[in-house]
Amino acid sequence: MQSGGLSPNEKAVSGREVREVRSQYTIVENGKEKKVSKEEFDAFVKKFPSFDSSENDDENKVDKYTSDDTFEPTFIKDANNEKSNVAPLSATEFAEDCLKWHNFYRRKHGVPDLVLDSKLNSLANDWAHHMANSGKFAHRDNCDYGENIYYRSFSDPSKMVTGKDAVDDWYSEISKYQFGVESTSFSSGHFTQVVWKSSAKLGVGVAKSGNKTYVVCNYEPAGNIGREYTQNVPPPIR
Repeated sequence: MQSGGLSPNEKAVSGREVREVRSQYTIVENGKEKKVSKEEFDAFVKKFPSFDSSENDDENKVDKYTSDDTFEPTFIKDANNEKSNVAPLSATEFAEDCLKWHNFYRRKHGVPDLVLDSKLNSLANDWAHHMANSGKFAHRDNCDYGENIYYRSFSDPSKMVTGKDAVDDWYSEISKYQFGVESTSFSSGHFTQVVWKSSAKLGVGVAKSGNKTYVVCNYEPAGNIGREYTQNVPPPIR
């Protein structure tokens, strides 16, 4: 997933329909929920090409953004009010970092920069907190915007997720994408949304529950539109 990888006690996920609730794990398979052990959960996660894990404890895991909106100085809070000895992250700084790395990768493909949008920030933040409160990691139903989601947990509460972590993970799906043809695969959908040429606005949301962090990015106009991949996902130019 990310260069450097994760330790056995860490998890990073960026797909659909996977839920962890405290020490129990629930998966959704063939439309049905099933409680499983941690070992069964890990085996289930490995079935998906956009999921990965590593036994290396190192983390891998660009210029100042310009935006048409300003942020109030809000902070990432623990959604379940669990005690933590970690100082709160600035949500503004997290969003700036996320935007910076979106535009870093978009410039590699010669597509215009995104700008942060307050309406999309609010939308993304609401869904990130919904996931943190419910423990359910899934896309929003019937969303009118493009959406990427990311989840990561650390055994060490002093470690914090960055915007770069999420964007690096999504962009890594470039290895699964075939340029020059119309895509019919969901395995590279996070990557294609990151660099989707016609997307112009970005919203960033993040919420923390215990040692788990949930990240949501929303995009306007939405990417991943059928029959529009070749014109919106150009190959890298550098």
